[in-house]
Amino acid sequence: MDISLEERFVQTFCEKRISDRLTFELKNTIKRKNAIGRFCHNTNDLIKQSYILQTSNKWAVDDIVGKIHNISKSNKCYIIAFDEDIDGKNMSLADGIEACFYRGMATIIIIDEKTALIKAEQSFGASQKYILHVN
Repeated sequence: MDISLEERFVQTFCEKRISDRLTFELKNTIKRKNAIGRFCHNTNDLIKQSYILQTSNKWAVDDIVGKIHNISKSNKCYIIAFDEDIDGKNMSLADGIEACFYRGMATIIIIDEKTALIKAEQSFGASQKYILHVN
């Protein structure tokens, strides 16, 4: 786990009122899934709305990779996920998005210090995806 990267994500993109709790839960192996689970249905309440660059439930993997390459030069990403096989892993951007895309639970993909992607939990139809970016 890259706790410092996760803390920077929370401090940058998440609302102040919840940031301390999210940071605490992400650091705690017992409560980590609680923090990730908060993004399943409450993403809009957790993130700073001013940093939502785009959101949709209709994008394909290639669409997201293209949109992110328009705003970030990074070809790597860091994953925060419910699924332990990918949680805390560094991957190439395309592989990371592909690995998370069809999983049902919420996933946070940190691309760089100014860019992130959140995929909410899939409930009815495709899950909502949020591209976050700090100008």
